[in-house]
Amino acid sequence: MVTQKTELIRYKNKWGRIINKSIDDGISIETEKVSIAGQRTIEIGEKVINAMANDFFPSLIQRLIEKEYEVRIFYFDRKFSSIAIFSQSNAESEIDGRRLNPEHLTRHVPFLLPANLREKICVLMGSLNLNYGSIDLIKSSDGSYYFLEVNPYGQFGYLSSFANYYLEHKIATYL
Repeated sequence: MVTQKTELIRYKNKWGRIINKSIDDGISIETEKVSIAGQRTIEIGEKVINAMANDFFPSLIQRLIEKEYEVRIFYFDRKFSSIAIFSQSNAESEIDGRRLNPEHLTRHVPFLLPANLREKICVLMGSLNLNYGSIDLIKSSDGSYYFLEVNPYGQFGYLSSFANYYLEHKIATYL
């Protein structure tokens, strides 16, 4: 966690490229039928650093991981439905895969997780006492997988439609 420009510069010098998921610069969409709130991930470059005050609200930063692709996993009853998202191929989504450009669509393909990752995710979900959730990973350009988050609310609609997984049917049958 950093609170001063000098700390930020030190990490930038140490890691090269750094990112931040802002606490206060999120998106908010609210209608009668839906309410969506969330943050965007940005790269913190020289221009951003130069424009910042010397002291600022405590912020989490991390080294930018050069990615080959992102992986979205829907986990339900120890079963996996996954897609690889090639977000790095678009300038808009290179840092934050949620930024989409309708004129340059991001490729999504069904993805089979390696067995060792499936085992680790089962252990994680068991320790969290979750039978259901969405998990985000990055496959880095050096071949490593990085865990980003597990969403216990398990949004799956877009994953189901991109890969024809019919998850709605599987959940309804389970219930």
